[in-house]
Amino acid sequence: MIALLRLLAITVGTMAGAMYLFKTLFSTDKWKKSIPQADIDSLKQVLDLNPQPVVEMDAEEWDLISLNHTAKQVKRSGRKIMAGTFSSIYEEPQLNYAYLAYTDEMQLIAVDTKEQDYIYKYRNGSVDIYCNGNLMGILTPSGKVIAPDKKTELLEIELTEDSQYQRISIEGKEVAAILNPYQNEGTNLRVIQFHELDKSKRHNLLFGLIYFNMIYRCLNK
Repeated sequence: MIALLRLLAITVGTMAGAMYLFKTLFSTDKWKKSIPQADIDSLKQVLDLNPQPVVEMDAEEWDLISLNHTAKQVKRSGRKIMAGTFSSIYEEPQLNYAYLAYTDEMQLIAVDTKEQDYIYKYRNGSVDIYCNGNLMGILTPSGKVIAPDKKTELLEIELTEDSQYQRISIEGKEVAAILNPYQNEGTNLRVIQFHELDKSKRHNLLFGLIYFNMIYRCLNK
């Protein structure tokens, strides 16, 4: 009888451990946060194969950013990846991108410019924005971009779908206005209507946010 009770206790303990492991691995918060490095490598490989050399993004080029872009589907490691180039109003290639959609709620984007590399991890309306391998900010579903420590608000963007422009602000002060890709489909339209940020960490984050907004909205109309 004692042996039977011991066996029962061991069985119950094993089942409890298995259930805990299952919940840990497959809960929404756990498994969706962990995107395989192999998928990031696949996106970077696609970017490396892009024959379009991009131009240097200096202050003059910022004002020429447009929604002009190409898009084609390629396969890498069994996955379908959308890849292409965004060009200036004069058709100069400015940034290359590679885009992988696991589902509508979980996506991965890699971007190359002449100066910076960006990775965007999108899940459930929230976006982790990486620049040159460093997490610079998190775009929340409400449009606020918060610092990695989740204590400081860095930027805010209007995420409205029906307005012609989206405004970006810092502490309530408008610092940029950009075209809303959902409402602007013409060619050779300047994306950035104005901006007031110099070359700083906040500047890199601002442009990282603009690039994501362009790519995500253009490919998800």
